[in-house]
Amino acid sequence: MTMLPVLVLGLCLGLTALAILVYAMVRLSGWSPDDGAPVTSARMHGFAMAVIATLAVLFAVFLLMGLVDDGFTDHQTTDAGDRQGATATEFPTSPLEPVSAALAAALPSLFLLGVYAVAQRTWPRPAGPVRNARLAARRPLDYVPWPLLWVTVGSGLAAVAAVVLAWSTPEVQALHLWYASGTQTLGTYTQGSRPGTGFAPWLVLALVLLAAATAAVIVLVARRPPLTGLSTVADEAVRRVAVHRVLRTAAAAALAVSLVAVTAWSSGVRAHAERAAAGSLEALADEFATNITITAEGPVHTLSAPPVDVPLAVDALMAGAPIAVLLGSAVLLFWRPTAARVVRATSS
Repeated sequence: MTMLPVLVLGLCLGLTALAILVYAMVRLSGWSPDDGAPVTSARMHGFAMAVIATLAVLFAVFLLMGLVDDGFTDHQTTDAGDRQGATATEFPTSPLEPVSAALAAALPSLFLLGVYAVAQRTWPRPAGPVRNARLAARRPLDYVPWPLLWVTVGSGLAAVAAVVLAWSTPEVQALHLWYASGTQTLGTYTQGSRPGTGFAPWLVLALVLLAAATAAVIVLVARRPPLTGLSTVADEAVRRVAVHRVLRTAAAAALAVSLVAVTAWSSGVRAHAERAAAGSLEALADEFATNITITAEGPVHTLSAPPVDVPLAVDALMAGAPIAVLLGSAVLLFWRPTAARVVRATSS
């Protein structure tokens, strides 16, 4: 099965679920001038949309695993024909389809830009006979929290470093092992590894698009019209909180890309070491046949592959990367902007 139909189906289902969630949150957190609680409603609206955006973006990032998974060629077969005994056949990994790869790379940024854009546009606009407007120009950088910005930049650089590492992921061809003796047959596949040169450029594209989408949303937050019912102080605070949430989402997404890249590299290096230790195709076939037991239900391979020594850095990164990402995500989750105090004070 090619990757494109799966991505298209997943995209349609994901967009449908996302549209339902966004619509529900907009309706639940909507405000009209007669409600009398605009700041409270703004807090609820912004928080709900930020949760939806973060979950959608992280979901899209982990769909990038489809780029690094091994893929068999269209010529793979489980038919051994008239062959008897044990055989081992390698299948090169299939190249990525540019359309499906580009779609997967663009999905995180599209979700980030789309949900946060909806969040900024689903609020009543000034509609009274007399409108108040701030005379000073709003610059996007005025609303950026610099400590969090540097953390986000650091997360992005860590993701770039992880992708550079993943670029060196070796290709390991998928393996088909087959045993036939009379009417007794057994066939199985072992997983391969797509080369880093095939998927790493698409991860770079995903990071570039994510950075562009983040910048675009910050500009959108700074330039949107004032929210109806909010004072100037409260409106400015809401903008700062919104930018803070956008940066936290972007930083979490960058950490997730790092995890995808490191996992791909470590898995590829381990698969390459296992294949090198196993020896030639003839040796693999002999090992497969040697450890087959004939039972009443048919032949069973009874021995798993022996442990393989890999560099300590591989195991350290494979074990440490998920922990580091979880800790980083926890810090981002509980990092509250100082402007949130202004919003709370205004709503109380």
